Amino acid sequence: MSGQGTVEIMLQKSISFELQLSNKEDPNDPTAYKIFLSVDETEAKIGSNNDVLDSSKLTHHILQLDNDKWHTYWLSLFKDTRNVKYGIGEVREAFTIFNVFLNESDINAIKQVSYLHVKMNKNDSMLMDLRQIQNDVRFFIGKEPIVSDPAIFVVPQDQYSLEIHSAIPPSKLERPCRDLYDSIINFRLNNDDFPDFVQAIEYSIKNPKGWCYKKTRRKSKSIRSAESNGDVFTYYIWSTARNFSRPCVCH
Repeated sequence: MSGQGTVEIMLQKSISFELQLSNKEDPNDPTAYKIFLSVDETEAKIGSNNDVLDSSKLTHHILQLDNDKWHTYWLSLFKDTRNVKYGIGEVREAFTIFNVFLNESDINAIKQVSYLHVKMNKNDSMLMDLRQIQNDVRFFIGKEPIVSDPAIFVVPQDQYSLEIHSAIPPSKLERPCRDLYDSIINFRLNNDDFPDFVQAIEYSIKNPKGWCYKKTRRKSKSIRSAESNGDVFTYYIWSTARNFSRPCVCH
């Protein structure tokens, strides 16, 4: 991480954990500088070395209850501002719970932070044997800290201005995202080849003799869960963006 980055831990089961960002490979090194996040069923705490910088016992800040859904907890470090953040849910500024600042006197140690140590259920060896939790735990480590919320809209270049903070122009997208944008920006369900596509699909869904109507009934009996309230159609279109053809999946 070299002094900055973001760690995400995703849990499908309620397993208490502690994340330690350190400048030492050995988690038990007494000379190590440590930034820790501890989350269990009663409390969430964040701090450095032996100092707790913030804590909370609010139910939406601590370990979330089992409900067969994945919950994401994240820890972000930004060395330039000595800033550490903790959040639950989307990895965005808006989902920050703790926002603390480390001591300026520790800046050299902060810049050397490059190791992650993990405890699960207060056991620092639990990750050595993943058989018990391998299907319920996921990790992601990113190089960038959470400094501000990313843009959530893409607007045409001629409509973009620096005053628009929630959007970016296509030219600012990373290459994979720009390729996707080029592939779908001019896509229309109704086109010259099939001007009544939407109407045909709607008719087929509502008509008991329609293919879509029959298909949704078969799917609902075979794969729909008790909590599901809808079906998904998947179909393929062909994109010729950047002068080559490829299939795109639409739902």
